[in-house]
Amino acid sequence: MIRNYIKTTPKVKKEMTLFLISDLHYFKPKDLKKYQFILEELHKRKPDYLIIAGDLLDSSKVVEEKFFIDFIKACALETTILIGIGNHDITFIEGSKTLYDRNKELWKQLNQIKNVYVLDNTKYETEEFCVHGITLPYAYYYGNLDIKTFLNQYLKKENSQKLNILLVHDANSISSYNTDSYHMILSGHTHNGMVPKALEPIFNNHGLISPAKKWFPKNVRGRFEAKNTDIIISGGITKLSKRSHLNVLDRFWNHELTIITVKPE
Repeated sequence: MIRNYIKTTPKVKKEMTLFLISDLHYFKPKDLKKYQFILEELHKRKPDYLIIAGDLLDSSKVVEEKFFIDFIKACALETTILIGIGNHDITFIEGSKTLYDRNKELWKQLNQIKNVYVLDNTKYETEEFCVHGITLPYAYYYGNLDIKTFLNQYLKKENSQKLNILLVHDANSISSYNTDSYHMILSGHTHNGMVPKALEPIFNNHGLISPAKKWFPKNVRGRFEAKNTDIIISGGITKLSKRSHLNVLDRFWNHELTIITVKPE
């Protein structure tokens, strides 16, 4: 499914189209429909950027890595790709434990592909806009990290003359942080709250269950506003990853693509 949003701003001089996806959860080339869906939409609509809001991988221990890298290369032939990093991108399962693993070599390979930029606590900038990708640490997802200390280290006041975008896998992490210098925050992680499309009108912006196993979470999809900042949350390409015992049911949810059209005032 496709969601469309328009962002009007005096920060840009010409119209720009952003594709936002999240939570691809690549495991191995089994469900080819989701990869075909992304490639077909890129080829048909020709966006200026494809922005991936984390969990590109299901596990840092990548299976059939060549297929995955070839898929990213194919996407990069269509547009510029900006990649954020999520919790599955930096972890793997061993027994009943979720363990930390950066797999720096893989991200290095992706960064070497033309038109691909992995934003691992780094920025991508043009004359008119800046995308700042932050990688929330393992201890945020699986421990008791004081996230404010981490954010104070990596988030600085941005150039007010540009359209500033913050790319973060879990938007909830910055809910109590001052984001005044960012005009948009793009994220994923929620898996649409596991709500099928037909039931969204009933649930409004709530979900059935969150990735943290909390019932009826708020703000699991769509567009919200905090002061002067637009927060856009992608419902994700994959809803039930291979880590889930119920992943066979993933076929019953739609792959979600968010299209953001940025227009000059």
